[in-house]
Amino acid sequence: MLASATPSLAEEGDPFRYGLEGNNLVFTNTNEAFAGGSFRTFIRDGQRANITVELVDIISNANGSKRAIPLDSNPFTPKGLVKFTKSYPLYTPSEEFQYFETAISFKNDVVVDRPVLGGIAISLVPVDQPDNEVVVESKIVATFAYLPSTGIDLEKYYPALTLTGPIIERRTPDIFPLSLIPELPFVFNHGDVQMRYLLKNSGKIFLETQTMRSAEQVGLFGQPDQLILQDSKTAFLVPEQYFEETTDVALSGSVDRNLGIGLYSFEVSASGEMGDQVNASASNQQLLFIFPWKQTLLAMGVLVLLRKRI
Repeated sequence: MLASATPSLAEEGDPFRYGLEGNNLVFTNTNEAFAGGSFRTFIRDGQRANITVELVDIISNANGSKRAIPLDSNPFTPKGLVKFTKSYPLYTPSEEFQYFETAISFKNDVVVDRPVLGGIAISLVPVDQPDNEVVVESKIVATFAYLPSTGIDLEKYYPALTLTGPIIERRTPDIFPLSLIPELPFVFNHGDVQMRYLLKNSGKIFLETQTMRSAEQVGLFGQPDQLILQDSKTAFLVPEQYFEETTDVALSGSVDRNLGIGLYSFEVSASGEMGDQVNASASNQQLLFIFPWKQTLLAMGVLVLLRKRI
């Protein structure tokens, strides 16, 4: 998995280009955990730098990606359980990628009786640092997990997902005087809509999640007629963490891209897994009828007033 390049100094020029091979190790039994595995960091360009590594805990950030936090910050911390390569030669920049191996394994003298989630934060610290220069470390994090395929206490570390949505909302409010008319549930008078959902890891174990979203127009006989939206999103969530996403739902061939008059079905389904035996899922659906009922109601009101006057 290639990481984004980050300049080593707070100025343009000489950015490090780097990435990881063998990321996201998952050990499913103690033999695998004790044998361990390795990550390979590849680097080019930049400037002379020391390669430093540290053990960290892992959580999820707002967009569902893994993020490093200080060690011993969550119940799955690898503190005191693993050993890893700590000494590396000095990096000297070149036009070709250079490779640095980081071996990691669980210590043979420890008892691994719980799920473990951790990371190795690999930093590039420039050797030549001007006195008046603000140094920015380039950092990439390799992750690993221990989750046995058998023997895990599923009562204590049960998987569960809570899905809120799809919530269908208007992107823009109605103009006056339509804005004075209260909204009706599940009926919009205009097709400028967006779909929102919130996914929460409500279980007691970390999960790799995938969320599928779809929107389609329903025909006269209740069957799907036209696919409007279909995509998926992956995220990593530790217990009690949320992932929220909002997407415009629009017609690609329409002049204003808004949905037309008709009945629409919106669906969100999510699944989460880690290892061979931990999995959870959730799914919700919402129907929406789009019809210019406010405009129709207003026109009827005007006609009634005109008729009375006549």
